[in-house]
Amino acid sequence: MSDTDFELHLVREFDAPVELLFQMWADPDHMKHWGCPEGFQITEIRMDFREGGAWSTNMTGLDGTTYRMRGKYLKIDTPRLISNTSQWIDERGNASDPTTITMFFESLANNRSRLIVHEARFPTSAFKASNEEGWKSSLESLASYLATRQDIPE
Repeated sequence: MSDTDFELHLVREFDAPVELLFQMWADPDHMKHWGCPEGFQITEIRMDFREGGAWSTNMTGLDGTTYRMRGKYLKIDTPRLISNTSQWIDERGNASDPTTITMFFESLANNRSRLIVHEARFPTSAFKASNEEGWKSSLESLASYLATRQDIPE
């Protein structure tokens, strides 16, 4: 297997200025509306949004199962970059090996922006595939949430 089997790379454009897109990741009041795959709901979110700060979230699925995650912010360069670790926490409180997520925010013409998501190092290809589906669904939810925002300039 190559390193790319254990790394995820996604690119998505949004109809929102880069500052607003960045804010969607920096503010838990926004993130709770879109920050999980379709069919899940964020039931708890905590964010100390600063380099070295911690974050955690609980997502509950339609079947009532709760999934917990946590991590630390490694680097924040407003509004260009966020890098953080991410770990899944099992029902006994055991944490998975951390992955590192780096998100690059790019400004485009006409109040549009591009998000590039890179996540590495997954323990297995199956874990990567599961996370990729979750990311795609979450980013679709983000696009839908941004479409409801009244603070996007014309």
